[in-house]
Amino acid sequence: MEKFRIEDITKENIKDLCLICIPPEKIDHPAFITGMEEKRKWAMEMLRRRGTFAKLSYRESTTVGLIQYKPVPQERVIYIYCIFVPEKDQWQKGIATQLLSSLIADMKRPKLWFDNKPALALTTRTFPGAKSGQFSARLFFTREGFKLHNFTKSGKIR
Repeated sequence: MEKFRIEDITKENIKDLCLICIPPEKIDHPAFITGMEEKRKWAMEMLRRRGTFAKLSYRESTTVGLIQYKPVPQERVIYIYCIFVPEKDQWQKGIATQLLSSLIADMKRPKLWFDNKPALALTTRTFPGAKSGQFSARLFFTREGFKLHNFTKSGKIR
Protein backbone atom coordinates (compact mmCIF):
# COMPACT_ATOMS: atom_id res chain seq x y z
CA MET A 1 0.00 0.00 0.00
CA GLU A 2 1.31 3.43 -0.93
CA LYS A 3 2.09 5.69 2.02
CA PHE A 4 0.42 9.11 1.93
CA ARG A 5 1.44 12.15 3.96
CA ILE A 6 -1.20 12.93 6.61
CA GLU A 7 -1.35 16.44 8.10
CA ASP A 8 -3.56 18.05 10.72
CA ILE A 9 -5.40 21.16 9.60
CA THR A 10 -3.44 24.35 10.25
CA LYS A 11 -3.75 27.95 9.10
CA GLU A 12 -1.23 27.08 6.39
CA ASN A 13 -3.29 24.31 4.77
CA ILE A 14 -6.87 25.54 5.28
CA LYS A 15 -7.06 26.42 1.59
CA ASP A 16 -6.47 22.74 0.75
CA LEU A 17 -9.39 21.79 3.03
CA CYS A 18 -11.63 24.28 1.25
CA LEU A 19 -10.58 23.20 -2.25
CA ILE A 20 -10.86 19.42 -1.85
CA CYS A 21 -14.67 19.49 -1.84
CA ILE A 22 -14.98 21.61 -4.99
CA PRO A 23 -15.11 19.92 -8.39
CA PRO A 24 -12.24 21.32 -10.50
CA GLU A 25 -14.64 22.54 -13.20
CA LYS A 26 -16.50 24.66 -10.57
CA ILE A 27 -13.46 26.38 -9.05
CA ASP A 28 -14.26 29.75 -10.69
CA HIS A 29 -18.05 29.60 -10.21
CA PRO A 30 -19.22 32.52 -8.00
CA ALA A 31 -21.29 30.30 -5.69
CA PHE A 32 -18.31 28.00 -5.06
CA ILE A 33 -15.99 30.98 -4.50
CA THR A 34 -18.44 32.29 -1.88
CA GLY A 35 -18.76 28.83 -0.34
CA MET A 36 -14.99 28.47 -0.15
CA GLU A 37 -14.67 31.80 1.67
CA GLU A 38 -17.41 30.82 4.13
CA LYS A 39 -15.73 27.47 4.74
CA ARG A 40 -12.39 29.23 5.28
CA LYS A 41 -13.95 31.50 7.94
CA TRP A 42 -15.61 28.52 9.61
CA ALA A 43 -12.34 26.53 9.54
CA MET A 44 -10.39 29.39 11.11
CA GLU A 45 -12.99 29.59 13.89
CA MET A 46 -12.78 25.81 14.46
CA LEU A 47 -8.99 26.04 14.71
CA ARG A 48 -9.33 28.85 17.23
CA ARG A 49 -11.93 26.96 19.31
CA ARG A 50 -10.72 23.35 19.05
CA GLY A 51 -7.12 23.49 17.91
CA THR A 52 -7.77 20.78 15.35
CA PHE A 53 -10.78 19.28 13.62
CA ALA A 54 -9.57 17.58 10.45
CA LYS A 55 -6.70 15.82 8.75
CA LEU A 56 -5.70 15.96 5.09
CA SER A 57 -3.96 13.30 3.03
CA TYR A 58 -1.41 14.30 0.40
CA ARG A 59 0.24 12.52 -2.49
CA GLU A 60 3.26 14.73 -3.05
CA SER A 61 1.72 18.26 -3.12
CA THR A 62 -1.81 17.16 -4.14
CA THR A 63 -4.57 16.89 -1.54
CA VAL A 64 -6.20 13.48 -2.06
CA GLY A 65 -8.40 12.97 1.01
CA LEU A 66 -9.76 14.34 4.26
CA ILE A 67 -11.26 13.25 7.54
CA GLN A 68 -13.22 15.81 9.55
CA TYR A 69 -14.28 15.30 13.17
CA LYS A 70 -15.32 16.96 16.39
CA PRO A 71 -14.76 16.12 20.03
CA VAL A 72 -17.78 15.49 22.25
CA PRO A 73 -16.17 16.33 25.61
CA GLN A 74 -19.04 15.28 27.89
CA GLU A 75 -18.82 11.75 26.43
CA ARG A 76 -15.05 11.67 25.68
CA VAL A 77 -15.94 10.64 22.14
CA ILE A 78 -14.76 11.80 18.72
CA TYR A 79 -17.54 12.17 16.18
CA ILE A 80 -16.38 11.72 12.57
CA TYR A 81 -18.40 13.96 10.26
CA CYS A 82 -16.78 13.16 6.97
CA ILE A 83 -14.17 10.99 5.35
CA PHE A 84 -13.73 11.82 1.68
CA VAL A 85 -11.51 10.84 -1.23
CA PRO A 86 -12.94 12.84 -4.15
CA GLU A 87 -11.12 11.47 -7.20
CA LYS A 88 -12.06 8.06 -8.58
CA ASP A 89 -8.47 7.28 -9.56
CA GLN A 90 -7.53 7.60 -5.85
CA TRP A 91 -10.21 5.24 -4.49
CA GLN A 92 -9.21 1.96 -2.86
CA LYS A 93 -5.56 2.98 -2.51
CA GLY A 94 -5.59 3.13 1.29
CA ILE A 95 -6.07 6.90 1.64
CA ALA A 96 -9.18 6.71 3.85
CA THR A 97 -7.67 3.87 5.88
CA GLN A 98 -4.51 5.90 6.54
CA LEU A 99 -6.56 8.98 7.49
CA LEU A 100 -8.65 6.94 9.94
CA SER A 101 -5.56 5.19 11.37
CA SER A 102 -3.90 8.55 11.93
CA LEU A 103 -6.97 9.87 13.75
CA ILE A 104 -7.24 6.73 15.91
CA ALA A 105 -3.56 6.95 16.86
CA ASP A 106 -3.90 10.65 17.67
CA MET A 107 -6.99 10.12 19.83
CA LYS A 108 -5.22 7.48 21.93
CA ARG A 109 -3.11 10.33 23.33
CA PRO A 110 -4.41 12.65 26.08
CA LYS A 111 -6.48 15.60 24.80
CA LEU A 112 -7.29 18.89 26.51
CA TRP A 113 -10.95 18.47 25.41
CA PHE A 114 -11.11 15.36 27.57
CA ASP A 115 -9.33 16.69 30.70
CA ASN A 116 -5.99 15.33 29.46
CA LYS A 117 -7.37 11.85 28.87
CA PRO A 118 -7.61 9.95 25.58
CA ALA A 119 -10.89 9.50 23.72
CA LEU A 120 -12.99 6.54 24.81
CA ALA A 121 -14.36 5.93 21.31
CA LEU A 122 -14.80 7.23 17.80
CA THR A 123 -18.26 7.29 16.29
CA THR A 124 -19.89 8.28 13.02
CA ARG A 125 -23.24 8.21 11.26
CA THR A 126 -23.05 7.00 7.68
CA PHE A 127 -25.40 6.72 4.78
CA PRO A 128 -25.61 3.48 2.80
CA GLY A 129 -25.02 4.87 -0.71
CA ALA A 130 -21.84 5.03 -2.74
CA LYS A 131 -20.81 5.93 -6.26
CA SER A 132 -20.13 3.09 -8.67
CA GLY A 133 -16.71 1.61 -7.87
CA GLN A 134 -16.57 3.21 -4.43
CA PHE A 135 -16.99 1.56 -1.02
CA SER A 136 -19.92 2.99 0.92
CA ALA A 137 -18.89 4.76 4.10
CA ARG A 138 -20.87 2.15 6.04
CA LEU A 139 -18.89 -0.72 4.49
CA PHE A 140 -15.61 1.14 4.99
CA PHE A 141 -16.21 1.77 8.70
CA THR A 142 -17.46 -1.76 9.41
CA ARG A 143 -14.38 -3.19 7.68
CA GLU A 144 -12.30 -0.94 9.93
CA GLY A 145 -13.91 -2.45 13.04
CA PHE A 146 -16.75 0.00 13.75
CA LYS A 147 -19.99 -1.56 15.04
CA LEU A 148 -23.40 -0.87 13.49
CA HIS A 149 -26.20 0.30 15.77
CA ASN A 150 -29.86 0.92 15.03
CA PHE A 151 -31.18 4.12 16.53
CA THR A 152 -34.67 5.13 17.55
CA LYS A 153 -36.05 8.52 16.50
CA SER A 154 -34.90 9.95 19.84
CA GLY A 155 -31.30 8.93 19.10
CA LYS A 156 -31.17 6.01 21.54
CA ILE A 157 -29.58 2.71 20.51
CA ARG A 158 -32.12 -0.10 20.00
